[in-house]
Amino acid sequence: CEIRLDIAIEPVSYFRLIKINVEILDVNDNSPKFESPLINLDISESAPVNSVFKLPSPVDKDSKQFSIKRYGLENSFARSNDASENSKLNFAINSTIKDDLSSELHLTLIRELDREKEDKLFMTLTAVDGGSPPLTGTLEIVVNVKDANDNAPTFEYKLYEVVVPENFTVNSTIAKVKADDADFGENGEVEYHFDTRTAEKFGKIFQMNHFNGEVVVVSSLDYENQTMYKLMITARDNGSPESKSSETVVVIKVVDVNDNKPQITITPLQSLGSDKIGVYENLNSDTFVAKVQVTDADYGNNGRINCQIEQTNFFKLRFVNTDGEYEILTSVMFDREQNDRYLLKIICHDMGDVPLYTDKLIEIEILDVNDNFPQFEKNLYEIDLRENNDRSIDIVKVLATDLDIGSNAKIFYTLNTPPAADLGIFAFNDFNSNFHSKLFSVQPNSGIVRVLESIDREKYPTIDFSVFACDNENFSSNSRCSKSRIKIFILDINDCAPQFHMSTFSFSVNENQPLGTEIGMVVAKDDDSPPYNEFSFHLISTSDNKPHKLFDVNRKSGKIVTATKLDREYRSDYQFLIEARDDNNASLTSTATI
Repeated sequence: CEIRLDIAIEPVSYFRLIKINVEILDVNDNSPKFESPLINLDISESAPVNSVFKLPSPVDKDSKQFSIKRYGLENSFARSNDASENSKLNFAINSTIKDDLSSELHLTLIRELDREKEDKLFMTLTAVDGGSPPLTGTLEIVVNVKDANDNAPTFEYKLYEVVVPENFTVNSTIAKVKADDADFGENGEVEYHFDTRTAEKFGKIFQMNHFNGEVVVVSSLDYENQTMYKLMITARDNGSPESKSSETVVVIKVVDVNDNKPQITITPLQSLGSDKIGVYENLNSDTFVAKVQVTDADYGNNGRINCQIEQTNFFKLRFVNTDGEYEILTSVMFDREQNDRYLLKIICHDMGDVPLYTDKLIEIEILDVNDNFPQFEKNLYEIDLRENNDRSIDIVKVLATDLDIGSNAKIFYTLNTPPAADLGIFAFNDFNSNFHSKLFSVQPNSGIVRVLESIDREKYPTIDFSVFACDNENFSSNSRCSKSRIKIFILDINDCAPQFHMSTFSFSVNENQPLGTEIGMVVAKDDDSPPYNEFSFHLISTSDNKPHKLFDVNRKSGKIVTATKLDREYRSDYQFLIEARDDNNASLTSTATI
């Protein structure tokens, strides 16, 4: 430092200006001094080598001779996390001393940082001046190593294996994975996810807790459907700008438990619907009824099956093979008319330590065969029918029943002999003639017998014919028929006039016979039945013939006698009429000539 002085000499008369240069000689009495004794630098661990970070420059007030000549950088041993690493500086100091003795300081990264090893670096920067001995100034540098997402999560295990029973409780944790990330903050925060394929395939069975790594069962496991699950799990951190991930595998092995009952499937020979089987009557014992297939989805003894029929004398269960196949057979010959249905229970169980049972109740209906003849309610129908009846009137309804059912019991009636039907005990040849079928008919479905013509009792006082009941309207060889007799008594009405045996009767008598002498007898007949067949005889008088003065006739016997003495010479022959008159209807008469 130099001070320049101007000195004036007085008085004026002696005035003189003297220039004096005073050079102040420096001594090293100032040490280098940083504005602040401590500086904090935040540097990412991902900063590349040779990265430069500016530092504040110190000031030394001394002259150039004693100005700052060099800088030194060393670790701060007392504050380092790892003393063994102290000799390894991560930074170097670069300085530039200008002409004005000011400095530019830069901290240069010479070795990669690793926050996971050391998150803070403590260094001391020393500025040394030119004195002897030199004076120094220090700056404490704290480097805060900021985390970079340079570490992927790491699972504890590459493979997790879990063995669980198939009845594992739903909504329970079945496995737990754990992954650590050495990074800090969000870079070290780990979330867990199923990979895409695992989520698509098993997302309805398992759920992943994204935050704690728990795998939860959300749907029932079933050994019979799947015995093992392989879950691919990804652990991903929340680092930015790009996250890192790793994977592990969780293998879940499902152990069978006896959780399935045997399943019984019936395949009948004659199905009548759900759990209903038909068996025809009159079949021999050991007739096949149905196939029984029993399955059990469990494994080993849990899937082995044994079956039996609940106590019955009518059916039996025959073992076929170890694949769970059985057959239901009949034990007796059935008669539907005695019992038309049976209930059959099949009981099956597996061979597990605690066996599971199942049963199936089957209704067996005995199917009808046409083994019964129709039965008339009467073997003989006796009917009274007045003669001279109207045509096409109903006279009787016959009724037959059949113990069979369905079409086998649908009865049709006929007056004609069924040509091909089974007539059973009625197969004898006294069937109806064409005559009867012309006079009568029967309605096939109702059994109503109708008379077709007007009948004259005097020709047919009784009519006897057969009616057939068959259980097939086609009267095939499968039809069964029976018959009943219909006997019709034709009731009389007074419709016949008495009829003389001859239209002319000739008699002779001697003259002069006494009064009451028998001449002869006329004979007549009334075809009606009593009382309509009663009649009487009467002499018929005309204007020119008065026979009652000469003759008399017995009204009942028809005996003709004289009513006076006859004289041949007066008259040798006589002709007159005798009338036979119905006693109940005087209009019914006939006459004969005497």
